[in-house]
Amino acid sequence: MAGNPGDASGQISAAATERGGRPCWTTTQTPIANDFLYFRVDAARQPATTGYAFVKVSYFDAGPGHFTIQYDGTGQNRAGDAVPLTGGNVWRSYVFQLADAEFKGDLPSGADFRIASWDSRLGRSATDLCVSDVSVSFSTAEAVRITATNLVFSGSEPRTIPVTSSAASVSWAVADEQGVPAGSGTAAVSGGTATVNLATVKPGYYTLGVTAEVGGLPVTKYTPVALLDALPADARRPGAPWGVGTHFSQSDPASLIPTMAKVGYTHVRDALSWQHVEKTAGTYTMPTYGAPFLNGLAANGMEPLLVAAFANPLYDGGKTPSTPEGHAAFAAYASAMLTLSGTNKIEVYNEFDGGFNNGLCGRTPECYLPLLQKTYAKVKADHPQAEVVAPAGGGPAWWEELFQIGGLQYMDRFSAHLYGFPAPPEVRGVTMIPTFKDLIRRYNNGRDMPIDITENGYPTHTSGGVTELQQGDYLVRTASLAVANGASRYYWYDFLNDGTTASNQEYNFGVMRRPGYLGMNAYAPKPALVTQSVLIRQLAGLDFRTADNLGSGVYSYEFAGGAGKTPVRVMWATTPTQVELSTTTPVTVTNAYGRSNTLEPLQGKVTLDLTEHPVFTRGKPTALAVSNPKVYSVSVPDTVAVGDDIPVTLKVDRTHGGGGTWTNFQIEDSTYAVYAPAGQVGTKTVTVPGSTVKGPRTVHVRAGSGGSASMVLRDDAMITDPVVATVDPIVTSVGPLGGSLRVKITNNKSATALNVAQIAWTVGTQSGTVSGVAPVPPNSVTSVDIPVAGIVPWKSYDMSVRVDTTQLGAFRAGGTVGFNPIEADGQNTVVPVNLAADGAVDYRRVPYGGTSDLSGTVKLTRTADALWLTADVTDNVHAQTKTAGSMWDGDSIQLAVSPDLPGRSTARVEIGAALLGTGPAVYTFTPPAGGVAGATPGATAAIVRNGTTTSYRVSVPWSALGLSGPPSAPVALSFVVNDDDDGIGRAGWIQWGGGIVLAKNTAEFRPVQVMAP
Repeated sequence: MAGNPGDASGQISAAATERGGRPCWTTTQTPIANDFLYFRVDAARQPATTGYAFVKVSYFDAGPGHFTIQYDGTGQNRAGDAVPLTGGNVWRSYVFQLADAEFKGDLPSGADFRIASWDSRLGRSATDLCVSDVSVSFSTAEAVRITATNLVFSGSEPRTIPVTSSAASVSWAVADEQGVPAGSGTAAVSGGTATVNLATVKPGYYTLGVTAEVGGLPVTKYTPVALLDALPADARRPGAPWGVGTHFSQSDPASLIPTMAKVGYTHVRDALSWQHVEKTAGTYTMPTYGAPFLNGLAANGMEPLLVAAFANPLYDGGKTPSTPEGHAAFAAYASAMLTLSGTNKIEVYNEFDGGFNNGLCGRTPECYLPLLQKTYAKVKADHPQAEVVAPAGGGPAWWEELFQIGGLQYMDRFSAHLYGFPAPPEVRGVTMIPTFKDLIRRYNNGRDMPIDITENGYPTHTSGGVTELQQGDYLVRTASLAVANGASRYYWYDFLNDGTTASNQEYNFGVMRRPGYLGMNAYAPKPALVTQSVLIRQLAGLDFRTADNLGSGVYSYEFAGGAGKTPVRVMWATTPTQVELSTTTPVTVTNAYGRSNTLEPLQGKVTLDLTEHPVFTRGKPTALAVSNPKVYSVSVPDTVAVGDDIPVTLKVDRTHGGGGTWTNFQIEDSTYAVYAPAGQVGTKTVTVPGSTVKGPRTVHVRAGSGGSASMVLRDDAMITDPVVATVDPIVTSVGPLGGSLRVKITNNKSATALNVAQIAWTVGTQSGTVSGVAPVPPNSVTSVDIPVAGIVPWKSYDMSVRVDTTQLGAFRAGGTVGFNPIEADGQNTVVPVNLAADGAVDYRRVPYGGTSDLSGTVKLTRTADALWLTADVTDNVHAQTKTAGSMWDGDSIQLAVSPDLPGRSTARVEIGAALLGTGPAVYTFTPPAGGVAGATPGATAAIVRNGTTTSYRVSVPWSALGLSGPPSAPVALSFVVNDDDDGIGRAGWIQWGGGIVLAKNTAEFRPVQVMAP
């Protein structure tokens, strides 16, 4: 077998390097993009008839990231499994099982297969891949395949997973959501098939691995599985709030409806699209997908909310209706949809204020109102009992304008889409519900109206989304917040991922994955499917009753029912907090994955630690309070290196009173006794096994006196690489511009100092090495500043840094950097951003007309109190017909700031500035924590139009950007200049940075540094 690194030079030596003491070939991202390692298989060694090829790859796992294999298959090139890189900087191996491999040299460079760190499903890996040994063997039989089509099991349903294998037996193992082993076994193979039985595994979310050996090679296939408790009879009831969005009208298969029923949803939101219902003017028929979808919901006890959407080629040129004739036709279709479906709830359009609306009138409330009026009148005339839900979009300013012109008269239920990702639920999103409850009362004669949150969710895309575990936590927290704040119904968006590309935001909102994602063959659950099901089961038959006041950052919501129903609280804290529940009866504590502990009161109390991971407490406490003082505690380090044991400190503090006492702490199957004398502190430090998988690890401890537990204590450690290298771009001077790379080397090993041999670096065309770095002590950080010359502002430079260590090999950081100073207002040392030269042009609706269409300069400056933006924008046509909250859809500037370097924080604040019909305005779209969307507090704006130039002079207080003052360290910033030449809506834009228009992603921002005066 021969190999080729596949980089631009085609030389093997260009990709040769060393990792962890072993020579290997590496993919690279900078300075040369090399995503592939190519291999050819000697034709003389290939069998005449090949059923399966097995390619064993030894690779250095520096995670996070992924890799896959692409190969020459029968009749077409194919892709194998996608293998996640979990980190640890250790050597691992993986065996790819390739069906129908031809190996006739049909890949580029005449290769038979290539190992790839880029894939159309996943995008580019965040980490380079280094490969040492690669071997190929052949067999006419497949080693192992998981053939299950059902991976979600509920109640007493048999938890069996069918597999096929050519081995005599297979072994299997499951690990929970944090990678902790939770069960294992073997299964005999008979007639080429075997059954993995998970009957002894407790309910929860797991990753199942099934392994078979062929020719001495262990081949493992993985799949997620969800094991759910039985659904209570009163979980799905008319008053239950839990719903979900689906796309059966697009590509979701109706075969998934029974899986949705297992989760326990009551309400399902989808559409019978106008163009599918009315193909001939005035004739309405059920689309082919309609009957299976609607019949499936009815058979499984779920209720549809149908959305009337969007346009029809028979009316208004196939655009969103904007004429009286179009409005009347849309209304007739909406009424006919209710007749065809036999349902009685309809939502009028979807996000009329956004990109789904391409009508000639525009996206304002004034354009929406006649559509709503006509639809409401027609639906009520034909279906008097029907409920009309609206407006399914908008924001505070848009809603108020709609209410001012009478919109509330034409809806029975108010609906909103409240997205706040990637910020935590408590920061933005459903926390807006009280705002529009007040608006409704103001314009509805003091009366309330049912509120439905018909879309809310968190995507898990790899380019700016939350993690899958965060999605699971956030679902419980968001849903609880929504109902506690007054939502009658809450629809998670959505059930099934819309695609299989991991980096695509729109493809990754679901709680289920499509086949093909990471090589899976079936529809497979994500952790959020389990947390949603646990939420529904825990709160079955219960309604929101009250919120407990436990102080800032601590959330506790009581749900209660009628006679015989024990109250349940949903509880969490955004910073770790211990609480005590006063009770004389037991309390059961259940985590978001369904694992429970029953606590017996000790001296009239049970105690539990609250973290960002929500729990459910079932019991009848008479009082709740934050523990003060905190007598019992468990602590682990914030970070622990992969593979290291986790030290756990058990503590009893009697310095605040009480006699001497023994306390038993139970961790898994081990119990540790800690004695605290009166007036003193007793501690004991024990260890629990570490993890080979990076990510959060929660250490759970049951504690109490004697044989019973009265406390559930816990603390979180982040399992991370033993060594982490990061790079901060630092501006050292502005006249002339000077900069440096601040390389931070973090040693996460708890007992071993790190010896640094050298640091190798590149920035753009510059490169060098640094030696003589002092050893980095355990659990410490060392910084090294490397001067960089010949730089200019507002440009991005490719950057790579390699930290060579004597014990653990090399560690890398890479990406792009910039040296972008924000000088004092009134100074002109730094040139402004030139939109044509420094920005990126993107026009979608109409072609870009050149610099006369949109160009200009933008300068950012600072004072002690504010960030200033001064811009001269050349624009041949000024078009801004929108309200403040929708100014982005016309000529305007949007600016976003994040408090750390790009991608290091998901927190962001986004504002806009525009010359509206009413004059200059500055509006906050995404406020800082605790703020609300609306006019930017304290901002000033002088915006004038002179010929074809729009001049901006805007100040935004640092506090309105979520900052206490001018930041002393680099932060991330992005801005976009929007263009609308015809009044219909944004046609295109020029952006500096990214992460504003197409997706909200702080990783696409750019670094800026506010210079001292």
